[in-house]
Amino acid sequence: MYKIIITAGGTSEKIDNVRKITNSSTGKLGSVIATKMLEIYGHRIGKIYYLCSKNSIRPVNKKIEIVEISDTESLEFSVKKLLTENNIDYFIHSMAVSDYSVDYITTAENLAMEIEKNNKDTLQTICNFDKKFADNKISSSYENLIIKLKRTPKIISIIKDISPKTYLVGFKLLDNVSEN
Repeated sequence: MYKIIITAGGTSEKIDNVRKITNSSTGKLGSVIATKMLEIYGHRIGKIYYLCSKNSIRPVNKKIEIVEISDTESLEFSVKKLLTENNIDYFIHSMAVSDYSVDYITTAENLAMEIEKNNKDTLQTICNFDKKFADNKISSSYENLIIKLKRTPKIISIIKDISPKTYLVGFKLLDNVSEN
């Protein structure tokens, strides 16, 4: 009986306690894939681990175990845990994973002030002083807010490292390209 992981929907990266950077992925592709796989190969499937965000479309079947994730970090944790604790035969990665998460937040005024004070330091050293913004709701009274993003890990690149025998299918959304 095959064990399968399907990722669906998108991730959201926290800016502060009430704001997030997210994408518009609904999870429809992953849901359709899971449903079709069960229709065609249901007798051979033991379990589908369906990793998805809170608002993603979710297929319903007793062979599907929903694993809810929120951000890239929680997705990475769940993928690693499932791949190390289970013998996964197929991994279908259709989730829209955030390419970036918040590194730090500041204002243009604070940045200018710190640059003037510390003109010999690197920009990253200067900007890290306001990282605390992300732990609380950022006041709407701030003008010229600056959010620096950092790259998130590529989840698809860790799958084969952890589980080389797992058959991997990945999807990538492209924009503004020709149909060919």
